[in-house]
Amino acid sequence: MGDRGIVFLLFFLLLIEPAPAPDMLLDQHRLILVGQLVGDVSAIVLDGVRAYVGLGTALLVLDVSQPAVPLLVGRSAALPAPITALALAQSAAPATHQDAPSAPYLYLLASCRIHVMDVRDPSQPVSIGSYRLPDHAEDLTVTITGTGAAQRVYAYVAAGEHGLSIVDMTDPTHLVEVGGYDTPGYAWRVAIDTETNSEHPLAYIADQMNFLYILDVSNPTHPAQIGVYSGYAGSLAAGGVAAVPGYVFLGDSSGFKVLDTRDPTQPQLRFSVVLEGGFVTKIRIRSDYLLAFSQSGSLSLHSTADPRFSRYAHFDTYGEPLDVAAAPPLPGQEIPLAYVASGSRGLQVVSWADPTHPVRHAEYDLPGNAYGVAVAMTPDGAVAYVTDRDRSLHIIDVTTANQPLARAVYEGGDVTWNVALAGHYAYVAAGVSGMHIIDVVEPDHPIAVGLYNPTLFNPEAFIRDVVVSGHYAYVTDRAYGALRIVDIADPRHPLGVGLFDSPGVHMRWPPRRIRPWSTWRTGRRGCASWMSPSPTARSRLVPGKRPEWRWR
Repeated sequence: MGDRGIVFLLFFLLLIEPAPAPDMLLDQHRLILVGQLVGDVSAIVLDGVRAYVGLGTALLVLDVSQPAVPLLVGRSAALPAPITALALAQSAAPATHQDAPSAPYLYLLASCRIHVMDVRDPSQPVSIGSYRLPDHAEDLTVTITGTGAAQRVYAYVAAGEHGLSIVDMTDPTHLVEVGGYDTPGYAWRVAIDTETNSEHPLAYIADQMNFLYILDVSNPTHPAQIGVYSGYAGSLAAGGVAAVPGYVFLGDSSGFKVLDTRDPTQPQLRFSVVLEGGFVTKIRIRSDYLLAFSQSGSLSLHSTADPRFSRYAHFDTYGEPLDVAAAPPLPGQEIPLAYVASGSRGLQVVSWADPTHPVRHAEYDLPGNAYGVAVAMTPDGAVAYVTDRDRSLHIIDVTTANQPLARAVYEGGDVTWNVALAGHYAYVAAGVSGMHIIDVVEPDHPIAVGLYNPTLFNPEAFIRDVVVSGHYAYVTDRAYGALRIVDIADPRHPLGVGLFDSPGVHMRWPPRRIRPWSTWRTGRRGCASWMSPSPTARSRLVPGKRPEWRWR
């Protein structure tokens, strides 16, 4: 079977065998992919048992009290552009999975605009204030200073060719840019250290012109440069950046560097960690652990308690390195969970199990290549519906993660590509044999009840993907490059009611994320907006129901 055939399930168990290096002995450690959310996920931030996820132009709110089976709580209306970064205010106390979410507001970037989202009602996150920045924004950090009437909320934004922008968001409905610092190149990562000296907070700006700039932002209206780091002979390629008191971790083209910034005017290189994943674009720190996300899509875990920052293991997401957040560990473990925004590979939840007992936990094989998977929660557990190249829909009990059990097989007549669930029906995209509607009220006895087959009128039609929203199914026709809309109010008699003919070939719906640097940046300091389809048509998720978890 194909390379992805054994990794379609929600629970992917992988034994890693890193090659030992002379100066860094690496043991084998078990990595577990405990969940994955389909879609072009660009950003992730955690607050207690709540995860905020940037999915295209929408903000999703998930309950992650059960990391392997997150529950969709709510989603925002579509924003004018895809989300590029999310942040909570830094002064919030660290939370655990048992803690209730504490932040009333979430801050996000969408192309050239920063938004304040009111998340006090997680079922309906709404933008209550926004500010248009002078250039496409890449990253942000939000801090709260002072108390009572003197309290101020500032966003520090890496705003591309505009450098650092500082926005006062004390009044969340009225945002004001109060200061900035124009770096020579393209500012794309920012970290703030408010703990080393609360009277003189420091901003660290990673500039793609190979510099790390250190700014004193105690006066946000006039930030002052006090230090700079460019590596040996200006060889630095500045990537992701994270700050802790006295130290900065800076991604570069070969891994990451550890800088001693106890004297911020003279940053000193203390250690370099080489990674085979290449350029490190994101770094996150939690407790004594560091997560580094590389350009190749490889995620690695390191111990910050070890002076040599030994690597435990790495996990290949096979996606784009867009964002990563660290969460409290699962019960019985010591190492944090990693929530990974990996672009077209969706949201992935990765766990490092007990490193002293590396064991392959379980695997489940199919006859062909597994193409799609959707999961339904039942009163008795969880059931996965998997489409496969052997022309079948496999129904698998995954209630016990390490003991998946085959329950039934439905023969689809052609290669089954993808599946969507709604109510007690499974909607299967089956190529030239159309869209099959299967009653799975009894998972052990799937029954075909309806068929939408446009090949009766269009012999070359080829149904490649399907999503369901309300009484409609949205199916992509690869042969005709079209989106077909099907009325499924009566699943036994599906009826085609609409057609959108796109210029190219339709493989999936929603379409993949359009990269900001090639689509809506229109000038040196200008931005253009991007119009999205109806949020209803784009949605794979329904508030109050478990999302579909699928291998992309």
